[in-house]
Amino acid sequence: MANHSATKKDMRQSAKRRERNKYYGKTTRNAIRDLKELKTGPEATKELPEVASMIDKLAKKGIIHKNKAANLKSKLTKRVNALTKAKTVSSVKSGKWSDAATWGGKVPGASDTPLIASGHTIVYDVASSTVAGVNVNSGGVLQFDNLTSCTLLSTQNIVIEGLLQMRPNTPTVIQVLRFTNIDETKFVGGGMDVLATDIGLWVMGAGQLDLAGSTKTSWLRAGGAIAQGATSIAMETAPTGWLEGDEISITPIEPPSVGDAYLGALMLQPSKALPLQM
Repeated sequence: MANHSATKKDMRQSAKRRERNKYYGKTTRNAIRDLKELKTGPEATKELPEVASMIDKLAKKGIIHKNKAANLKSKLTKRVNALTKAKTVSSVKSGKWSDAATWGGKVPGASDTPLIASGHTIVYDVASSTVAGVNVNSGGVLQFDNLTSCTLLSTQNIVIEGLLQMRPNTPTVIQVLRFTNIDETKFVGGGMDVLATDIGLWVMGAGQLDLAGSTKTSWLRAGGAIAQGATSIAMETAPTGWLEGDEISITPIEPPSVGDAYLGALMLQPSKALPLQM
């Protein structure tokens, strides 16, 4: 135990510095987190200098290494630049995606990030389009037209804080949400914050997904024995919702004790559509 007055003073000062450093470090971490959560370029551009200054102060005080400070600022700058490149196009009223009036005069394009504002329901009715991410605010709804086959491609994150609804009315209506031109080697993971590197579908806060396909028969019985190599199958009943190109797995219903008959009865036709006879 230190009993020299100078040593005791050093210990008190060290304890104060530790507490101060913890405070500064926590405050800066919170600021970095808040910056990462911003979704629009103007907001992020405004906050970046202040956060960078906080990081510089940590490095100056020796709380973090100067190289780490430089890396943090570089990553944040890249993130902000990515947000700035994508122009946010906000909805001004409920309506169809394809209607320019829904967006105040311009339908979102490949370099735009549509933002669906609270209280607005936007019906996606386009056969195919590409955007640089989508943000659905709390209280907003992105609803795929249930009578239209449509594909939405995104090169950036889709963040749902409201509702995303995809409910095709019939099996012939195919609805697709796909991410394209994604560099998976940059994926970071491991957190609950939306990251520009981890491009995908993010459901945040009170956000909801309402996804339901049309009714489709999951299984049924063949009308009789199926010979190995058969090119057509007689079914006991007519299936619901089966389409050309669907994959069909043919499995045995006899126990393994039947031996070779059991093995020979198992076939999988993943790429060849078999004509069905009802």
